Amino acid sequence: MEQDEIKYLIDKIKKSGCQHLDLSNKDITEIPEEIGELTNVKTLDLSFNHISKLPESITKLTNLEELFLMRNSISELPENIGKLRNLKSLDVSFNPLKTLPAELGELSDLQIFDASFCLLHTIPSEMVNLQNIIRIHFDENPLDCPPLKVIRRGWNAIKYFLTERGKGDAMPTTTIVSIQ
Repeated sequence: MEQDEIKYLIDKIKKSGCQHLDLSNKDITEIPEEIGELTNVKTLDLSFNHISKLPESITKLTNLEELFLMRNSISELPENIGKLRNLKSLDVSFNPLKTLPAELGELSDLQIFDASFCLLHTIPSEMVNLQNIIRIHFDENPLDCPPLKVIRRGWNAIKYFLTERGKGDAMPTTTIVSIQ
C-alpha cells in the first residue's frame, strides 16, 4: 500500500469517525504522521507489514485500546508510548526489539502484552507498575534479566524481581516461556 493510499484512508476514517482500522498485511513500509489524527480509533492493526519505525504521532491516539504490531521490522517503540493511557492490549511479537521503553510502565490499563520472539535482553523495572496485566508473554527472547527460574513463577515473581533487581541477584542468559 502506497503512502498516498494510506493518507487517503486515514482522511476517510477521520471523517467517518470509524473506531477500528485494519492495515494488516498490506506491504506497508512506513506509517505517515497523519496517523496521529485518528483520535477516535480504538483498534489499530498494523501487523504483517514491513514497518521499521512508528511515527511519534502514533502516541496521539489517546483513545486507542488495542495496538497490533506483530510481524514487522520494528526495532524500537516510541518513548512516549506511555501517553496511550487507554491501551488494554499491545502485541509487538516477532519484531527485532532489543529493548522496551521504560514508559511502558505508564500504561496503567494494559491487560495483555505480547513481546514474544523479539530480541529482548531485559524487562524494564518500570513494568512493575502494570497492575492490570492478565496475560504477558516473553517467549523466545534472549533475556538476561529476570532469570528463567523467576519467569517460571509468574508475573508476581517477575514484579518482585524487577523491584529488587538492584540488590545483586544473578542474571543468567535464558529463554523465556509464556506467562499466563
